[in-house]
Amino acid sequence: MRSVINIAILVLMLCSITAVHSDPAPTRGPERTGKIAKIVLATEAEKKEGILATITIKDKDAELFVQVTTDTKLWISKGKLGDIAKPSDFQVGEPVSVWFKKDDKGKIRTEQVMSFRAGVPDVP
Repeated sequence: MRSVINIAILVLMLCSITAVHSDPAPTRGPERTGKIAKIVLATEAEKKEGILATITIKDKDAELFVQVTTDTKLWISKGKLGDIAKPSDFQVGEPVSVWFKKDDKGKIRTEQVMSFRAGVPDVP
């Protein structure tokens, strides 16, 4: 009986963890890719406006300035999707992909930013 209760608790814990991380992954290809050249975290005044950071991405010969807001989904992929990040988790030199969307007013906003790192194989 005790093992059944323990298994039930484990299942409930796993369900609650996946519920927290249930934001859907992007279903279309990214609009831009490149490597992080610079990360500037937001000032207190910018944070009040919902801005968390500005990331400079070097894409071939061009530079792209990506503004990360509270609505932007941030991911770190280590061979599989799943790690939700914050701006301070990103590192200069990391390869990233960026997705954009139009808001209700027609302004282009950063929808998602995904960083890619080497993963650890899941060996049985």
